[in-house]
Amino acid sequence: MALREICRGRWGNVVFAVLAKDACPAADFIATLDGMDKAKLKALFQRFSDHGFINNREKFKKVADDLFEFKSFRVRMFCYIRNRQLVITHGVIKKRDESTAQNASETNTRVFNKHSIRREAQNEHFAGFP
Repeated sequence: MALREICRGRWGNVVFAVLAKDACPAADFIATLDGMDKAKLKALFQRFSDHGFINNREKFKKVADDLFEFKSFRVRMFCYIRNRQLVITHGVIKKRDESTAQNASETNTRVFNKHSIRREAQNEHFAGFP
């Protein structure tokens, strides 16, 4: 399965979705952030991997059916949860107060579908192995 682990805790692990040709939108986005934003997000990811939730709705909330977002000031990281894994798909910097849920949902769906197609292809490739 094409995932890049960020952190592991008592609840499960937090991973980046990796697309075809090893593209990783979430990691690429985080690489553009300054050190303070990276540290804040890393702390949120570790807290989630340890506990499986974050009580503060200012930091983590559900934005659509299977779509969640981490928030740190204007930084948003979108994700979904599968089998005790929090899969981070991509991130954005919110520039205005209008909701970005629709755009985030569309991007998350696109990344999720590409990730699922790649996972199915890998499963078919390794089907003959014990």
